Amino acid sequence: HLKRLRRIEGQVGGLARMVAEERYCIDILTQVSATTRALESLVRYMAMELGPQNIRVHAVSPGPILTRAASGIAEFDQLLSINRDKAPLKRLVTLEEIAQLSAFLCMDAACGMSGQTIYVDGGVHAMD
Repeated sequence: HLKRLRRIEGQVGGLARMVAEERYCIDILTQVSATTRALESLVRYMAMELGPQNIRVHAVSPGPILTRAASGIAEFDQLLSINRDKAPLKRLVTLEEIAQLSAFLCMDAACGMSGQTIYVDGGVHAMD
């Protein structure tokens, strides 16, 4: 697996989590939270293990995104509205913004970064 990681020029990325509002997602929130924490821990561990081989590891944590898959989540429109109102930027992020952050993390400009979760959620994570 390490050879495969090297083929992508020292970059490993993970999509970490979707921010969930408790009153609408209470049944899955515990699972999402536990999975999120496990993924964030894995990112830190992988950064420590792979760093000496000049492989950087990042997790990108977006807010809720309107996608075809998300359309199956009960009351997802309310979740979008709550996050839009809660965000300091007063808007949701776009797929393009998430892609731009991910692309930046693969550039030499981010060569000093590894082992962290970077939130691109309009600032919602800072409000908790």
